[in-house]
Amino acid sequence: MMTKSDSCSLVPGKPSSQVARLSAQERELYTRLSGYSMIHNAAQLRAWIETNELTRAAIESDVQFARRVHEFLRANFTYGWPPTTWPTTTGWAVDAVAMGGQAECYGLSRVFVAVLRANGIPSRALPGRLIKDGGTHVKAEFYAEGVGWVPVEVAGGVSDKTRPLSNYFGRDPADMLILPHATDYSLPGPKDPVIVGSWACFAVIRSNGTNDFPLGMWKSRTTPVREASARE
Repeated sequence: MMTKSDSCSLVPGKPSSQVARLSAQERELYTRLSGYSMIHNAAQLRAWIETNELTRAAIESDVQFARRVHEFLRANFTYGWPPTTWPTTTGWAVDAVAMGGQAECYGLSRVFVAVLRANGIPSRALPGRLIKDGGTHVKAEFYAEGVGWVPVEVAGGVSDKTRPLSNYFGRDPADMLILPHATDYSLPGPKDPVIVGSWACFAVIRSNGTNDFPLGMWKSRTTPVREASARE
């Protein structure tokens, strides 16, 4: 089951409350191997999956298989910019990143998601900004029957091979502002309202239709919450 307060962890035992099941539409969406982030050569991706024995066994639960995929990535991948040529379509393809054996957080998360989706497990990459320093980052999560959405820090498990993998699987320290794909957030700007979206490197789309890609650090600050009065 997943426990959640500000952070959440995967722990043994039955859920404390009933886990909402995905609708047929949601399941189709999160197992779909199409769209910008899932560009791939189907034959090459399937061959890579089969060659590396990343096909789910009948006895494996959703959690067990996802854990095995994470273990495989840790053992066989290195963290870094992919050796393929980005951002060309060929170099961006999930199968090209997988065969390259090296990727940063987005590339590693995309490979993890693609393998799970190819095996019928709903999953998605979660891009966003780290709360501590505002840096861009991407995590992943998958949906396990009877458990719910399980967080996976794919890049952390690959880049840090000294700590137990359980530090990066099934744990969410609530340290990111998640900006899901195809979702826009309207925020008041100092001069112009902006929409912060996550498509293509966390774009900021302004009200006049222009956009830019602020890859630098964001500043974070703590703002006291004002208690509402009886009149409000």
